[in-house]
Amino acid sequence: MMPAGRLYVTDLLVTGEILLLNDSIRHYLLRVLRLSVGDAVILFNGDGVDHRAIIQSIDKKHVAVRLVSADYPQTESALLLTLVQSIVRSDRMDYAVQKAVE
Repeated sequence: MMPAGRLYVTDLLVTGEILLLNDSIRHYLLRVLRLSVGDAVILFNGDGVDHRAIIQSIDKKHVAVRLVSADYPQTESALLLTLVQSIVRSDRMDYAVQKAVE
């Protein structure tokens, strides 16, 4: 089953454990994404690892998810790109560099 969403959490994520998600995340999962028990989501906490989680239970305050696997996502583009820029007036050069970085 394809995960329905990718959510940031501040908790320590350990594969195999059950994690209780707070009320704001509960609202997002249930009311916005309309998920239920058994659906999959991706959780991350900024450590570079995506954790696949399955919703185990839902109550009035929390959603319990079981962390089933960890994955190191490919974040670099596979596209090789060479940018060639001619020299122009300073204000336009600054703009060209700014847009190239974006």
